[in-house]
Amino acid sequence: MAFLTGQKYESYFDIYASKDNIIWTPVTLNAVSCDFSGSWQVFNFPEDNHNTEFSYVKLVGNGNSSDKWNNISGLRIFGNDKDVDSKSYYNSGEITLYPNPVSEFINVLILEPSSDSQSLRIYNSSGKLCLEETLETGGDYFQISVTLKPGIYIAKILQAGLITHTQKLIVV
Repeated sequence: MAFLTGQKYESYFDIYASKDNIIWTPVTLNAVSCDFSGSWQVFNFPEDNHNTEFSYVKLVGNGNSSDKWNNISGLRIFGNDKDVDSKSYYNSGEITLYPNPVSEFINVLILEPSSDSQSLRIYNSSGKLCLEETLETGGDYFQISVTLKPGIYIAKILQAGLITHTQKLIVV
């Protein structure tokens, strides 16, 4: 989570998660940011929630040490792939998948390449894995042939076993 640049106060918040957007599980209650930085700060889910799959996340702001406002400039949530153990991971780089809509090829641009293993996974709307490509470690540009039926898909980039980018793709 990122806070305002130059922020000099603590921010207070709670995080809830849900499988169905109806029943909400408290994941992190009474969380507190540091009071000396407005940049990115990492808040991990408690270990008892590491193996629970959630589809929705809700952030509830509870003010700050100065007033009742919450000033959040960015939020990124990284999911854990089912095959690996949870671990803290933070990627400040940007990942772009283009063109969208996709016809024959998809380009993957990673502005800050990782030294960890990387892969591209594309799922259909039912959650079935339709395409998986291993991306060369340290690489920053990949062009991958796509032979999927027309429709809407979800593309995920995984680095070190954690989801670092998710994007809706339209295949024509």
